[in-house]
Amino acid sequence: MTDKSVKYKIKREIIHPDNGCVTAKAGGYPGTCLACPLPKCLEEIPKRAEKKRPRNDKIRQGYEAGMKVTELASLYHCSIRTIERVLARREA
Repeated sequence: MTDKSVKYKIKREIIHPDNGCVTAKAGGYPGTCLACPLPKCLEEIPKRAEKKRPRNDKIRQGYEAGMKVTELASLYHCSIRTIERVLARREA
């Protein structure tokens, strides 16, 4: 057995306790994930960047269709700098 496989085996044997999440505990919900009554896990809710992805895709499509940066900024109620930032990141 190599050193690498020994390290992997040790990591797999770690027991991860179900401590729940901080937000649920603060809201008065049980301290474990399996007993939580929330319909959707708070840890699985999309983060801010993921929520903005559809908007950013529409901004890129508008720009490729010939819209000006100022037009896009007024259409999406954001600054010109935000539009420039979205266009600079070539996310797929």
